[in-house]
Amino acid sequence: MEKTAMFAGGCFWCMVEPFEKLKGVKDVKVGYSGGTNKNPTFQIVSKEDNKHFLVVKIIYDDEILTYNELLEVYFNSVDPTDEEGQFGDKSHCFKTAIFYYDIDQWRQAQKYIEDLEENNIFGDLIATKLYEAKTFYEAEDFHQNFYKKNPLLYREYLRFSGRYEYLKRSYAKRYLNELQYEVTQNKLREEPFKNQYCNYFSKGVYVDILDNTPLFSSKDKINKNYGWPTFSKAINNNLIKLIKDEKIMNKIEVRSKKSDIHLGYVLNDTLEDLRNNILSINSAAIKFIPENK
Repeated sequence: MEKTAMFAGGCFWCMVEPFEKLKGVKDVKVGYSGGTNKNPTFQIVSKEDNKHFLVVKIIYDDEILTYNELLEVYFNSVDPTDEEGQFGDKSHCFKTAIFYYDIDQWRQAQKYIEDLEENNIFGDLIATKLYEAKTFYEAEDFHQNFYKKNPLLYREYLRFSGRYEYLKRSYAKRYLNELQYEVTQNKLREEPFKNQYCNYFSKGVYVDILDNTPLFSSKDKINKNYGWPTFSKAINNNLIKLIKDEKIMNKIEVRSKKSDIHLGYVLNDTLEDLRNNILSINSAAIKFIPENK
């Protein structure tokens, strides 16, 4: 059955992409809701105290996608502990909120928030409020699918607003263990020779611990004990990026391109000839998938 969900999560430019890619989502629109002005525009909503929120309205098939799954994506896309707005944007219209269309959505959202607080998932109380859904006013065409129409500006805003870095670290904090978090987020070098994949040579692939992107093949794993799992190359050079570490002289850092997590270092410390690089990767940054899987 076709159903509707509506969420406020700060700048609505950033709230389309997370939902639009989900199987079962039929349409995603950004707009304004919750306030008193009957002809809201972005200029009015962002400057006047009329209680409107910037919202995203989602049409979805609940036989394919559940409301609880939408809630999970929503809370992975915002900072629900911020009472003043979201990241660089501080005012009422940028606050988080969930607009429920029926009592079942209210119950699920309330239970989800209670579970987050009970398990201290975000380390603070949840500031996100629940409101009965009101009229949705579709935003100007300029704002619809902004991430597709203006990808460079969108990515720039995502980073400079602070949203990207917060969400990356918040997601990692919740889904990784302490060692995995310190390695991938703070570039901790795990103990040599005693890590999980140092002497592991089964056939398969090694994927990004955070987003499961296949990064390295067992075929390219070097059969020599350097203290950490080492590879002659990535499955595809476009899956990783090599960056000069400004804090460690002559060190070239290896990062996963998509998730931007720290993986390890290049042992021979040069970018001149990728064919001869030895990629020394922390076991805590990767996960092994056997060939038969």
